[in-house]
Amino acid sequence: MKLVSLNQIQNQWSLIEVEVSFIPGIPQIHFLGQADAVLKESVLRIKSAFRASGFDFPRAQQIVVNLTPQHVKKNSSGIELAVALAILKMTGQGPNWNPADYVIFGDLSLTGQIQFPDQVQFLKIPAPYKLLSGPGFEKHTDGFCLLNLSDLSNLKKLEKQEYHRPTRPTAAVSNLTLRQAEVIEVLAVGEHHALLAGSQGSGKSVIFDALPSFLRPPHENLIDFHRTQFSKFLTWRPVVRPHHTITPQSMVGGGAPPKPGDITRAHGGALLLDEMMEFKPQALEGLREALSHHEVTVSRGLQSETFKAHFQLVGTTNLCPCGQWVPGKSKNCGYSERRCLSTLQKLSGPLLDRIQGFFFFQNKMEKWEVQDFDLRKKIQTAQDFQITLGRNQNRDFQEEDLFPEEALIWKERLSVFSVPSARRRQACVAWARTLADLDLQERIQKHHFEKAFQQTVQNYQNLLKWGGGLD
Repeated sequence: MKLVSLNQIQNQWSLIEVEVSFIPGIPQIHFLGQADAVLKESVLRIKSAFRASGFDFPRAQQIVVNLTPQHVKKNSSGIELAVALAILKMTGQGPNWNPADYVIFGDLSLTGQIQFPDQVQFLKIPAPYKLLSGPGFEKHTDGFCLLNLSDLSNLKKLEKQEYHRPTRPTAAVSNLTLRQAEVIEVLAVGEHHALLAGSQGSGKSVIFDALPSFLRPPHENLIDFHRTQFSKFLTWRPVVRPHHTITPQSMVGGGAPPKPGDITRAHGGALLLDEMMEFKPQALEGLREALSHHEVTVSRGLQSETFKAHFQLVGTTNLCPCGQWVPGKSKNCGYSERRCLSTLQKLSGPLLDRIQGFFFFQNKMEKWEVQDFDLRKKIQTAQDFQITLGRNQNRDFQEEDLFPEEALIWKERLSVFSVPSARRRQACVAWARTLADLDLQERIQKHHFEKAFQQTVQNYQNLLKWGGGLD
């Protein structure tokens, strides 16, 4: 007899076939098809569940269970219920309905209770199947609930659970300074990579904490990706904040077989690196491939996997051990200039070139306050404006996005300031396009370009200058 169940392969749940047959011999269950050690222990749980539920386990029969596809290693979670139902059906003790019409997925307790695997957070069952499992799955998909093996004839139909509408997270603060609001505006609307650097207590962390609540809601494709890849239902855009002690493997991905890391968990959302200078250099350098190609390839032995990793990178850092130094300002601390420069050199030039904008903060109070409602309304209006014009964030630009004379000014200024990096030039124009979107302008104006030039090119060059080249 053949039934359908589920198996987790590389963080995705796939259908597998559970084929059961009897041959004469000592009562025992033999699993074929690369079953793991935990699944091989299930014979005792199935026998105990049969006895507790009033069923007879086959006598003088060996039970052979073949799991296909045979070349894939099988995870133990959820297969026991399918094996038990197949045995009951073949011995005439099963229900009068056909179990082959369902995806049967559940664990058994010794008393015969059906349990939905705890580690599974979301399942998507392909048509025309319905899921048959224990209580707990109804938050993830629709199907039928089976409480105990003894309740086989009484299936309880569960109402289909519609996915909850994504809920915007609450902002960390209700009031922001004018400078903080300007930074949040451009990062939320353009979704640019940025580095917030400067003295402690200058408001970097406030921006860091408030930014996720201003991002766009997740689209359905992104929700489906995180459901299938991580069995996780998104309530808003994913925001990943790894600790600075994270290993390169946990950041990028690894293991055997290869599994995704934090940069794939941040796909479609934001990767926030607080105290970026404190991260291991290997973990930071592992971001370069993803920032350029929006995916990362992880190879272990003969196995290689490519994972999506299109995220917005935002980091905060102090540029000096005392936390007070800001590029372009006089140094006033107890550390030597050499010591300060060695701290800054923890970030390589190629990594910094992939960061689009730079903001420097000093520890001084600003009296201007921007209300959360006003800022949110402005950002939402700009995001709707982008949709109206058919633009997406982090996009390529053509010269027709600029007025002809401003296009010439752009070329001349980039040439005068000797900006050889194509990434830096593209970051400047993309940043200017975001500033124009905030002003609801279809074309970039001169003042948009001048402000973008300062935040993407001049600040970048100041950082290189004070960092001694960042070799």
